[in-house]
Parts: sequence; C-alpha cells; structure tokens
Amino acid sequence: MMIRDEIMKKILLIFLIALFMNLITACNTSKKISEEQTKQIALTRAEEIDKSHSRTYIVHEVSKGSESSKPVWMINLINVDKTSVSSSLWFYIDAKTGKTLMVNGY
Repeated sequence: MMIRDEIMKKILLIFLIALFMNLITACNTSKKISEEQTKQIALTRAEEIDKSHSRTYIVHEVSKGSESSKPVWMINLINVDKTSVSSSLWFYIDAKTGKTLMVNGY
C-alpha cells in the first residue's frame, strides 16, 4: 500500500511539472510583434538589401496572413525615388518572432 502511494505521488508530481512547463511555453508563444514593429523591420531590411541603389522605400500595404500555418505580417514597400526604376518589395515576417521568412521583389 505504501509503495502504491509513493508511485501515485511521483506520477502526480510529473504531471504537475509537465502542466507547468506547458503553461510557460504557452505564455512565451502568445507574444506577437506589433504592426509598427513589423514596418520598421521591413524598412530596415529593405535598406540593407538595396544599399547600392540608395532607394527610398515607404510602406504601401500591410496585411495579416499565414505562411506554412504560421501567423505572418505581409508588408509591401514601394520605391519613391523618381530618378530610379520603380521597385516593390514584399516581406513575409513571422508575427511571433519578427524573423523575415521571405522577401519577393522587382
């Protein structure tokens, strides 16, 4: 009887630890970056990509979506320099981490 009680206590302890770890993970993954933070990430990345042309980009369109079942921000930047060829960059940015998942442009 005593051994059975000890086993039950250990099982309960393991269950509570697993539940606590799950709650910590859920709290950490619920954070999302804001639209303004996303715009700044895209503008900074555009400057890095386009250093040689010195183009100036503005945010043209912002929308939310998903890519491979991840929530993402989709940001379209357009070139506002009248002296250079018109260009547009699409950024897909992970809404939780802020990492750039993909960049398309012309």
